Amino acid sequence: MKNLRTIYIAVLFVFASCSQLPQNDLNEVVDHYEIIKTFNIYHNKKLIVDTVGNTFKINEGNNDVLEVKIENKPVFKPGKSADDLYSYRNFLFELNPLDSLINTTSVSKSKLYRQVIAMSPSHGIRTLKKDEKIEISRIHLDKWKFKSQLYDFEFNAELSFATDQMLQDKIIKN
Repeated sequence: MKNLRTIYIAVLFVFASCSQLPQNDLNEVVDHYEIIKTFNIYHNKKLIVDTVGNTFKINEGNNDVLEVKIENKPVFKPGKSADDLYSYRNFLFELNPLDSLINTTSVSKSKLYRQVIAMSPSHGIRTLKKDEKIEISRIHLDKWKFKSQLYDFEFNAELSFATDQMLQDKIIKN
């Protein structure tokens, strides 16, 4: 019984030492965050997703692919640093031209994924859940309208997939 109590205390100690910095300590280390959104648009491609290895590739294919990478980069105060504060998430959308309306509840040939790279229980690549709010509609042969109300990606725009292109936006957040 004494050994079990010792193991229990050791486990509690490990969990306590692995916790993140409290918000007050974090404010003393981080000056601000740079949030960088990069939109990569690919025409005539397909996604190859490995959910076990947490990787993906974009290969030649017949679909349109949108990769949205949202980076959350801490900018530290002079002389300060901390581990594990950098994170990013990718939204990966493979859009099949046979689909005219795509969302998480409709049956379609298109694929919708979220990849999380962070110290988080949701780490990895997964398909979007049925209750997540996103709607993608084809409005022209190579033009799609996106209306996303995902908790971590609100977005409303029309994008042309006529050619491969990259768009980037950077926001400073205190």
